[in-house]
Amino acid sequence: RLLVEVQSPSQASVLLFRCGEKEKRVSIDLEIRARRKRYSEDFKALVAVHEAGHAIVYSALFKRAPWEVAINVASFKGGYNLFKEAFLCKQEILDRVAVSFGGIVGEEIVFGQDLRSSGCEGDVSSATSHAARYVRRYAMDGYNGMVAQSMDSLLLADVEGSDPAVATILKDQRDRAQTILTQHRALFVDLA
Repeated sequence: RLLVEVQSPSQASVLLFRCGEKEKRVSIDLEIRARRKRYSEDFKALVAVHEAGHAIVYSALFKRAPWEVAINVASFKGGYNLFKEAFLCKQEILDRVAVSFGGIVGEEIVFGQDLRSSGCEGDVSSATSHAARYVRRYAMDGYNGMVAQSMDSLLLADVEGSDPAVATILKDQRDRAQTILTQHRALFVDLA
């Protein structure tokens, strides 16, 4: 017969094997406890600031809170905001680009540009992807067709020519995120 006892959250769990009157206890270390311990308070603060930046920009632009905001997640290192939009109009796509910059700008406001983390890579990628699709896939910025590098004659091939439009969107939306977090600095700091 196998029983599992949890002595306390700070101690290891114990597997208890019983056969008649005989018992055998085997300590086990659950992975989730080790994961929770490995994150420093500094890292938790960084993630909290980053995710609060996304949450404040999202709330200001979409007029509602994110579905979920989490930090110190046991299953991976970091945090996340969960947003629920499937089909976006032109303005909402631009708003999503600004939201992508919320974490980056938040880190820079609190820690300074020189201490912004490399954890912003995914947000830069997301912002760039949204802006590029806005121009090249959805034909929402002066292009009237799909732009892609391809041998397919059915597509426009002016990818480099569309780069300035994408770069302008990225700069403008980063500036919007900066303005929003500056305007709502007290709330941003409290949330973080």
